[in-house]
Amino acid sequence: MIRSAIRTLIRIEADDLTESPKGLFTNDSLDILINVAQRKLQLKLIRLIPWMFRKNVTFDFTIAKTDYDIATDLVITDLLMFETIVHNKANTPAKPLYFYSSPNDFWMSQDYVGATGSDPAAWAYLDKDTITILPTASGTVADRLKAFYFFRIPDLNHDSSDVSPNVATPHMDASLHGLIAYEVLLRYMIRDKDGEIYRIVATKAANEFEEAMEALTMPQGFSTGRLPGAGEYLDISYFSANITG
Repeated sequence: MIRSAIRTLIRIEADDLTESPKGLFTNDSLDILINVAQRKLQLKLIRLIPWMFRKNVTFDFTIAKTDYDIATDLVITDLLMFETIVHNKANTPAKPLYFYSSPNDFWMSQDYVGATGSDPAAWAYLDKDTITILPTASGTVADRLKAFYFFRIPDLNHDSSDVSPNVATPHMDASLHGLIAYEVLLRYMIRDKDGEIYRIVATKAANEFEEAMEALTMPQGFSTGRLPGAGEYLDISYFSANITG
C-alpha cells in the first residue's frame, strides 16, 4: 500500500473524504502524521517480530582504536538501536560482548582499564554516533566483530513506488500497512473517544493487529509443528525435498 492509499484509507475510516479546510487535514499534514505513526508502530512491533527489522554487519577490530564511528567504521546509516555486538571468530561460538551503559562504567572491570589484547570484550555508547570497544586492539583483525541491529524505517516522502529508492511504500510487511492508518486515526485524527466512529476504528485496528500478529508469528516451515496446507499434501515434490528416512 503506497502513501496515497494510506491517506485514502484514513479518510474512509474517518468517514470524511474531503481534504482540509472542510475535511480533517491537508495531504501534507497527513503525510507528516503517517510517518510519525509508522515509527510508533515499528516500536510496538519490534518486540513481537524482531526479525522483520533486524540487520547485521561485520567490522574490523582495529589496532590502537577504541572509538568506532557508527556510520564510518560500521557503515550503518539506518540505525534505530543495537541488539548486540558479538565476537565474530571462525569456528567459535558467537559470544556477545559485555554491554556497559556508558564508557564511564568501564572502571567496574579492571581488566579493561588501559588493557590491550587480540579479542574484544566489552562495548558502550560513547555518544549517539559513536561506540567504544575495549580492550584496545593490539592488532587489526578483519571482520572480528559482528553487530546485530534494528534498522530505522525510512520516512515515506513520495506517492509513487516507481521512484528509486522506494520511498512511497512502508518498509514492512504489506499486512501491516493498514495499521499505520489506524495508528494515525486513533492517536491524532479522532478526538471524540466516546464517539461511534472511534469505537469502530479501534475495534478494526485491534482485529487487524491480532490477525497480522497471528500470521507473522506463526511457526514457519513444514517441520515446526504446524500441519501442512492442502497444497503441500498434493505437492509430492515438497515431501521428497523435505522428508528423509
